[in-house]
Amino acid sequence: MIDLNKLHVFNVVAQAGSFSAAGQQLLLTQPAVSQHIQDLEASLGTRLFVRGRRGVTLTAAGERLADRRLEWGYGAGWFLNATVFSLGIDHKWSKLVMNVLVVIFNYFASKYVIFKNKQQYADNN
Repeated sequence: MIDLNKLHVFNVVAQAGSFSAAGQQLLLTQPAVSQHIQDLEASLGTRLFVRGRRGVTLTAAGERLADRRLEWGYGAGWFLNATVFSLGIDHKWSKLVMNVLVVIFNYFASKYVIFKNKQQYADNN
């Protein structure tokens, strides 16, 4: 089973373009980010990133996973930022609160994607 936290790490790495930059955003070390991605790649049975000296780029499989994320991800960042702003959360806590909200959002969004995939599979059979 895929860990939603690892999907969140994937999303941040894909946006940041490097494990180090993603680690700074997630408040994790670079080796911890790398381990999350390696675990996700192992669970999916494919490489998601091409690692290079200047960062990472998505493989074809990584692009497909990112495309699935984008199906339900547009607007989520705006919604989460608006939520943090409307709660009046101090800047020093905003990253923590954003990470918690992203994990919650990813949980419900993944349920939706799984539902849609099952629905599509049922329609094709």
